[in-house]
Amino acid sequence: DMMRYGGGRYAEFGVGSITYAMKARSALDAAGIQSDVTRLDPAKTPMGCAWGIRVNAGAAAGAERTMRSAGIVYSVITRPSG
Repeated sequence: DMMRYGGGRYAEFGVGSITYAMKARSALDAAGIQSDVTRLDPAKTPMGCAWGIRVNAGAAAGAERTMRSAGIVYSVITRPSG
């Protein structure tokens, strides 16, 4: 079940495998950042990513820092607008 985001304001990051997606979710969880693992259309992502991590817009910067320090390679799919 997808989390509800206020007004659809979320950030989504693409990762290369379900393993990375699960690692990212664990790292984010440990950092207190709630996230969802999502399926992506690889044709629509910069690096052909099939899996995504979605976080609340307000947590986007923290999520990027957390994933970088956990050594998770990701691409930014959606940054919150406005």
